[in-house]
Amino acid sequence: SEMCIRDSNNIVLLTSSDGSVHLFSKASSSYANCVIQHQKYYPGNKTFTAAKNISNQLTPDYKKFATLKNSQIAINGNHIVVVYVFGKNFAMDVQLVESHDGGNSWLKPIYVAKNKERENRNNPSVVLEDTGRVYVAYSARWCTRLAVKEPGSREFTSDTLLHDTKNENTGILGISYDRKSSKRYLHFIWQGRPKSIYFNGIFYVKSSDGGKTWSKPTAILLVTYAAAFTTAAVGTEGGIVVQEVYQYSLRFEWSANHGETWGKKLKLEREIRLVNGFAMCEKGSEKRLFTFTKSPRGETFLDFWKSGEEGFKRLEYPFPEFDKLAEPYAGCGIDLSLIHICRCRRYAVCRSRWSPYH
Repeated sequence: SEMCIRDSNNIVLLTSSDGSVHLFSKASSSYANCVIQHQKYYPGNKTFTAAKNISNQLTPDYKKFATLKNSQIAINGNHIVVVYVFGKNFAMDVQLVESHDGGNSWLKPIYVAKNKERENRNNPSVVLEDTGRVYVAYSARWCTRLAVKEPGSREFTSDTLLHDTKNENTGILGISYDRKSSKRYLHFIWQGRPKSIYFNGIFYVKSSDGGKTWSKPTAILLVTYAAAFTTAAVGTEGGIVVQEVYQYSLRFEWSANHGETWGKKLKLEREIRLVNGFAMCEKGSEKRLFTFTKSPRGETFLDFWKSGEEGFKRLEYPFPEFDKLAEPYAGCGIDLSLIHICRCRRYAVCRSRWSPYH
């Protein structure tokens, strides 16, 4: 291909229910001109399909909007949606492109939100409901808004204020389903500082009516220092995990019941230098957490928490061969988005060497 992937942070791997693997990458022929490409791997094939350009030509401000993230892509069966920032400088818009046949063909991009009065629209996070409804949270000058697209529609018909907490990043949007009551919940986690509170904090809200009304913000964490809210994960079975980093400490806030109550804080006793991977997966009431971290001494660990009656129990898998990695590779990690809970044996890849784990 004439296009070139210039940064590994612009690669996202996701799996679908039929076992196929989808690879999304932001490829460019120059730093001023790039597109999002899609490739697909079918079980039994020897390679991925040829790359397809699925977005408009992108000319982003690379200092702030260059990274392609998991939160910008959602898959439900054969329905795939990708949201991205389009434009440059003070003219940033959010666009969406989608496929209804598992990525074999893609519809033309549509606008989620256009910039107004030179106010950028950026940092999107997307959720795809099992009905086909699409929710996109995005930031717009010190606030976050929620846009909704109904099934079968080619435009977003609803755009409402989600919160006006001061923050630079939108946050993480997620969805869960209560199988017993047939309810579905939208969840949103973000870091910021409300106008009425001096402290910084990590906040959580949820909605049970498709984003029309939201619960009162819950302060998961309030601190005087700038704790680093790195990411969060929302499972469809009701598990929520918020990962936070401060100095050399890694901590987790978690809920196992759709955000109704929050359990005892998890803390990694070992000091860390970098968090190179994080994932949560669940099967019914069982929840598992995975983190891939590097210590200040250069040791690399895959940490694994498994839920039980008394909360989470941690096991530890050290990989001593990573100690010899040169400093420029200190940011290397593994993609944990392919981890699932299942009865069969799965594999994790480490430096081109496959290792079996249960």
